[in-house]
Amino acid sequence: MKFILKMKKNILLLLTALSMIGFVACSKLDIDKETPDCIKFKIETFNEEMACDSAKVDLYTFLREDVYLFDAGACTPDTTMPVYNFDCVKLGELGGYKNVTKISEKPWSQAVFVKTVWKK
Repeated sequence: MKFILKMKKNILLLLTALSMIGFVACSKLDIDKETPDCIKFKIETFNEEMACDSAKVDLYTFLREDVYLFDAGACTPDTTMPVYNFDCVKLGELGGYKNVTKISEKPWSQAVFVKTVWKK
């Protein structure tokens, strides 16, 4: 019986330590505090998928709303850059080998840069 209790205690300690490691790993990302939670989650996933050190997420104002441009960086020049609104609805993608320059049939040149909310 003592052996089982000791094993349960060791398992609980191990799980606690692993969850703390996971919490610390996630909290290392320096994401702007005003960023919506769903965008923060997308940034965490984006960070795991992008090996390029120049990957970043920028906030723009486009068509009178806040939008987030996920830029994979210089390592992947032919990759498209998805654009999401505040509610994490994907509005479209820019760039890529087709060099797409419009979102919702409007030129991206109308977008106004606000700030970088995260960079690798």
